[in-house]
Amino acid sequence: MENFCEIGKIEKKGGYDVCRGEDRRGDLRYDLTLLYAKNSAGELPRTFGHYHSKGFAELFGVLKGKTMALMQKYGSEPNAIKEAYLIEAEASENLIILPDFGFTNINPDASRDLLLYNWIDIGVENQYDFIKEYDGFCYRAMRDEGGNIKFEKNENYAEVPELVRLKPKELPEELLDMIFLSEPEKYKDYLTIESLYERT
Repeated sequence: MENFCEIGKIEKKGGYDVCRGEDRRGDLRYDLTLLYAKNSAGELPRTFGHYHSKGFAELFGVLKGKTMALMQKYGSEPNAIKEAYLIEAEASENLIILPDFGFTNINPDASRDLLLYNWIDIGVENQYDFIKEYDGFCYRAMRDEGGNIKFEKNENYAEVPELVRLKPKELPEELLDMIFLSEPEKYKDYLTIESLYERT
């Protein structure tokens, strides 16, 4: 997908590219992520993934393709995961990464690249340390020789809950102006699994 980044800064990540700062709206930054397809067996293509500095959320949308976003939250220790969700979204659907969750986007399509956009407050810091330490997230998305996708628990984690599958609901009207990205504490009632997602 050529020229997906017009005015932003391209970052080559190995398996995916990020266009940082393609647009700006006040203190919000608009980025693009292009995650390339892979049709061989093994772990599916994914972004490296990260947590956010405490309390912040992020808004993602699918422009082309389909994503599986793995979202996890730990308890008293970073390797003891208390909640793990797999959110499946297609073109024109949006998803919100909730405060205090780590996440990665996965491209499940063997033949089609995935193009995502995201809005995030410019003051947010991405935190990668725990993902590096435990060599990824609590689940790995794998494709077998027959092309089937399965999720394997990452043995580097001491506690891994069952993976709950979700689909995004329509965004609540109260979140459409995106102020929640800069002031998440004022929107706690809307920034919940129950408000934003339905189980599949």
